[in-house]
Amino acid sequence: ELAKALASETWDLVLCDHEMPGFSAPQALRCVQGSGLDIPFLIVSAGIGEDEAVRAMKDGAHDFLIKGKLARLVPAVERELREAAVRSARRRAEASLRESELRHRLVWENSTDAILLADAVGTIRFANPAATVIFGWEVSEMVGQPLSILQPPETRHMPWLESAKGGTAHGLLDTPGCRRDGTSLDLDVAFSELELKPERMFAAFI
Repeated sequence: ELAKALASETWDLVLCDHEMPGFSAPQALRCVQGSGLDIPFLIVSAGIGEDEAVRAMKDGAHDFLIKGKLARLVPAVERELREAAVRSARRRAEASLRESELRHRLVWENSTDAILLADAVGTIRFANPAATVIFGWEVSEMVGQPLSILQPPETRHMPWLESAKGGTAHGLLDTPGCRRDGTSLDLDVAFSELELKPERMFAAFI
């Protein structure tokens, strides 16, 4: 009956006696937990011993109160409802963050442009799969290397990032590039500065 009730309606709180005919607080607690719902579970009983109460709290009960001594009932209910609301808000925020991260990762991984993330001194920190297609380096090989490995030897004295910092951070650099096998290619490179605390980072779109 408890399982059916949990599934059929929306509940804010469970107040449960410890010993009931054919049922008990531990059984009720397991039923509530098995439902997957985050509902505060408070035991209100005159027949629960201290050891049993402690065990119930360890098993997931949120509080226990003694019948006839219910001065804490209203504050306990208010506290648990408030904390349940906080947990619910946190879950929604985390779900939204995971969704946002997934969208960004899909954009990052499926872009036909090479996208690189470099630190303030031009060390590659991240690269997407398109960078491998364009330059021939595996992502794991690029990470930790300077951006200059993607430039022909004759232009490495003019680092892309320094050019971007010089005033073209939001424009395009029309510049030669170099594949891993040494062949050259013409590139358009755009940089965007990012503040990823505590670091200053640069995203390169190539």
